[in-house]
Amino acid sequence: SKSVDLFTLSRSIRKKGQIMTPQSITKIKLKNEEFSTTKELNYEEANLIQTGLKFILEHQEQNNRYSRHLIFLVATLLKQNKKSFQFNITLSQELNKIKEELAVFTQKEKEKAVQKEAHRNRKRLPKREAITSKIYKLLILAASGSNYTSVRLRIAVCLLTVTGIRISELLPFKVSQVETLRKFYYIPINRPKSSYVSPKACLTTEGKKLVKERESDFEFLFLVKNPDSYIFTPEYNHSKMLSRETITRDVNNVLRSVSKSLPDQPNITSHSFRIGYISELWKDTNDIERVKQSVGHKKINSTFSYLEELKEK
Repeated sequence: SKSVDLFTLSRSIRKKGQIMTPQSITKIKLKNEEFSTTKELNYEEANLIQTGLKFILEHQEQNNRYSRHLIFLVATLLKQNKKSFQFNITLSQELNKIKEELAVFTQKEKEKAVQKEAHRNRKRLPKREAITSKIYKLLILAASGSNYTSVRLRIAVCLLTVTGIRISELLPFKVSQVETLRKFYYIPINRPKSSYVSPKACLTTEGKKLVKERESDFEFLFLVKNPDSYIFTPEYNHSKMLSRETITRDVNNVLRSVSKSLPDQPNITSHSFRIGYISELWKDTNDIERVKQSVGHKKINSTFSYLEELKEK
């Protein structure tokens, strides 16, 4: 019958995956009405057609819901993929920065290794000898003379020997400080590198004797200077501090002269005064902390290194 054909037609449309629109449903209804004018349907046929149409509409609505859910899922996945892509870009940038920093660090480590190797292979200078009492007497003899520069040089050699200070620390000495040294056997020193507020160098037993031996030289300089004047000044300008180059040159000249006059030609420099002072103070006190403070070392290991060197000799 035609009613069966219409129902079959609707099922075939649905099986083919075609969407049943209201227009297509209306056409089917019109055809059914047209069919009803030609032939009256029995109850079973009409009910069958109605059930088929209802089934089609319900499944159409369900398909629409599935489609909306599918679209929502696709949109969510796309959004998550976009975030993941941006996160991957950020991670890639951070990784590149880490690689660059690692390359810089590796290069610095290589440079340090090269420097250490060069330091190990460097040409080592002979070890400096300490200023002994014998060498000190020869230095004073080499600086003999009655003029101002000779007296100034002898006092410089004496103060370097009895205090173990550096030449840079020697230059700021004033008359009042040397007077304290002569009376109380210590001298306050301005040490910028030291952690102590008012460091001072104490005289050893041998140092006290050497200062007394130079009394005449001290008196000679004090005649032309006031208590606030510098000890080491140019001959014709006692208000100006002597340049470091001048005093260093004078001391080095007399050191070289004495070294050449000795059979073994010891390597003595301005630092040799410091080595000799540490040696004498250690013999007098046997107190490593006192030695450390007197020479102005920040770390006690620095003081130990001098003692170890003296022990080897």
